Amino acid sequence: MVIVDLATGQKLTVAISSVENKDFKQITKKRYSFDWKKERGVADIFKLTVLGQSDILGLVSIVDFPNELRLQIHLICASAENIGRGKQYRELLVV
Repeated sequence: MVIVDLATGQKLTVAISSVENKDFKQITKKRYSFDWKKERGVADIFKLTVLGQSDILGLVSIVDFPNELRLQIHLICASAENIGRGKQYRELLVV
């Protein structure tokens, strides 16, 4: 997946990976709208970062229902600075 830095026009590759315990130091309710610590043990939590950087741009928690052969998005959120007209990045749509 690729995003664009709106200030520079630079295209950046993003990575999706599992949230680690150390990540919760930067995952605050003010920046990510929810108390994501409550998701531990309830769902698998993944983070979106620019490849090679540690700043988390967004989060998603997913619940696996293997008996039903489905996944459910429980919570999804972009960081506060990436919401609305003043956001820092936008997704790059490739058609």
